[in-house]
Amino acid sequence: MTRTLIEHLALFVNETTAEKIPSDVKEKAKIRIMDFLAALAMGMGSGVENFVLNAPCIPSSPEAMVLFSGKLLPAADAAACNSYIATSSGMEDGSRYAGAHPSSGIIPPALAAAQITGASGEALIAAIILAYEVHLRIGYAIYPYVLQRGFHSSAILAPPGAATAVGKLMGLDAHELSSALSLACLSSGGLVCAFDAYPAKCYQIARAVKGGFEAALLAKKGMPGPARALEEGFLKAYGNAQTLDLNDLGSRFLVGESYLKLHGGCRHIHPAIDAVLDMRATDAVKPENVAEIFVGITSAAHAMERENAGNHTDARFNTPFLVAVALKEGEVSDEQITEALLADKTIKALCTKTRVVVDPALDVNFPAERGAIVNIKLKDGRTIHRQLRFPLGEPENPLSTEVVGKKFKKSLSGILPSDKIGFIYDFLQNLEYQKNLVPFFNTIVKETSNR
Repeated sequence: MTRTLIEHLALFVNETTAEKIPSDVKEKAKIRIMDFLAALAMGMGSGVENFVLNAPCIPSSPEAMVLFSGKLLPAADAAACNSYIATSSGMEDGSRYAGAHPSSGIIPPALAAAQITGASGEALIAAIILAYEVHLRIGYAIYPYVLQRGFHSSAILAPPGAATAVGKLMGLDAHELSSALSLACLSSGGLVCAFDAYPAKCYQIARAVKGGFEAALLAKKGMPGPARALEEGFLKAYGNAQTLDLNDLGSRFLVGESYLKLHGGCRHIHPAIDAVLDMRATDAVKPENVAEIFVGITSAAHAMERENAGNHTDARFNTPFLVAVALKEGEVSDEQITEALLADKTIKALCTKTRVVVDPALDVNFPAERGAIVNIKLKDGRTIHRQLRFPLGEPENPLSTEVVGKKFKKSLSGILPSDKIGFIYDFLQNLEYQKNLVPFFNTIVKETSNR
């Protein structure tokens, strides 16, 4: 009898042990755990209200930690809270082939499941790698159709990713994993229009994470799911396919195919930011010498563009503002997307000189390439030109472990003292050798929190 897609994935997840995963793939997973925690810290440090944490409907059973706060909640709720805050930062990893941010849908439930099961560091790494496989292979099959139909990829893909990570860490067998994945498919849902109210965008991912976690719990208790949920429902509803590419499953691990973010703001704008930063450094382009800025972008980037940077949320998706910040400040961190810079005279003047248009030539190779063209005309008549195929952090233009480490330490510096940050960094660097995560959870708590 031919296996269903879900049965094929479940069998692979069940049979793949940590020993079968190459060491370089494990290193990539460790980097993404570190990068996720940096994103979580940025969200925590911004003071964003965690509507999920403060919801009156959450029961008080203490199981897993809302990171940094030290508060203990039922594991599925703790995972949802951690996902919400990391998503609020906009600094998680992402995939240009799936149009999604896998870490915020996978790592929070994996950490919560690891805490309640007492899993080792090596088991956590393996579960995360396998969850990326499920999340991204489904994502590759439905993107960009899922976006064109108005659905939010990150929220759609989070449930099967979360169910995979949790199911693996809880020791579900192949049959139970099949049920978990099929039930998770029923939890998927999320709309692109949620970006119009940013907390709603964060909420729908957090809700998706909780749904995936609960799917694994229900499967462990024996609840069945529709065996052909992918080919008869999910792939048709969200995509334009009835199958997945599973030919290289087990020989090609996808976790290293996600990108990491160095800059704040929408990923689609990062190629233009990198181009401007290079012009600033190499050609000494200064704001006062600029007569005009032309930015060519992809159609996908234009779909995310906000025409006016009237507030913090809109500014994240406004190319003229982020390009102006790059030119004036020499960097674009999330901390610089502020009301003060929105009102800055130099920034506003540069924005009025910037024209953003869709360049059809950039669409030809999208999403295999995610580039931008920037021409800056100077007041002396010269024009400085840059064209980038890949922004920093893509697999083809990767960030080094050192750069990610600096991002991690900087992001946590306003939350934890330096000795705790150093301990966590070293712990994660040697994660595959850790017998359990107790020291990690005991350390990643603000000293002022009431546990």
